Amino acid sequence: MEEPIHVHVKKGDGDGKVWLEPEIKPAYLIDFNQQEEKQILDIVRENKDLIIKKWNDYFNNKWDFDPIDKMIFEDGITITSVFFHKELDVMLILLSNRRIIERKISITKTLAHATEKQLQNFRISRTGIHWPELDEDLSLRGFLKEEMIKAVQAPAHL
Repeated sequence: MEEPIHVHVKKGDGDGKVWLEPEIKPAYLIDFNQQEEKQILDIVRENKDLIIKKWNDYFNNKWDFDPIDKMIFEDGITITSVFFHKELDVMLILLSNRRIIERKISITKTLAHATEKQLQNFRISRTGIHWPELDEDLSLRGFLKEEMIKAVQAPAHL
C-alpha cells in the first residue's frame, strides 16, 4: 500500500510528519512547541500545491506541468489583491496578469458567515488565499481551473 502524500519536518531534536491528503494534518510532531506546530502547518498549507507537484514528479517521474501548474509555477501568475463587498456577496481576486476573477463570498459556508473584519484578515500565498482565524483556504489553482471551465462552456458569439 502506498503512503499518502506527506512531508517530513526536522529542527534540532524536533521530528515530524505532516499529511497533505486527504487533509493537512500532523501524523506526528515531536518536540515542537505550539507556535512551531502552527508555523509548520501554515508553511505546508501555503505550499501545498507545490509540495504535491514535487511529490508527483518524484514518485511518478512526471516532469511536465499541466496547463494550470504551468501558469502558476512557470508563468508566475499570482494573486496580488483581494477585495470584498459583503452586501453584494462579491469577492474580486486580482491576478498578476491584470485579470480579475469574481466569486461569491458565499463560495464556502465559513466565508458566508464571516464578519467583514474576519474576511479582511487573510494572507495571500503563492498558491492561494488563507484566512488563519477562520482556518479557510481557497486555491489559485481552483480559481484558474474554474475560469478555464467557464471559458470552454461559454456560448460562442457569432
